[in-house]
Amino acid sequence: MSEKEVINKIDFSESNFNMLKQGKKTTVRLDEEEFSLGEALLVKVASKDVIRAEITEVRKLRFGDLGLSDAVADGFNSVSELRKELEKCYQKPINDYDVVNVVRFNLIE
Repeated sequence: MSEKEVINKIDFSESNFNMLKQGKKTTVRLDEEEFSLGEALLVKVASKDVIRAEITEVRKLRFGDLGLSDAVADGFNSVSELRKELEKCYQKPINDYDVVNVVRFNLIE
């Protein structure tokens, strides 16, 4: 499979998937997954509903370096709220030194 054929798959909880239609433009993920620019399938885990998207940017940084604009783009009101959601999703504490990927995307209609 050539690099152009790679399609990213990003799983979302129901509540996070529903935020996609409310303007969610990014997803913050622990640095346990690799993402590449290009087509992506955004998948609601519970029902396997899918939305197609185009990944336009991937930034790697420490959680402590995230700002309010990162949290808001991900659908949260604060970095603290984002941390709580990540801790719920990954079922472990998230500290300021944990490396995360900020994946920016545009939905494909």
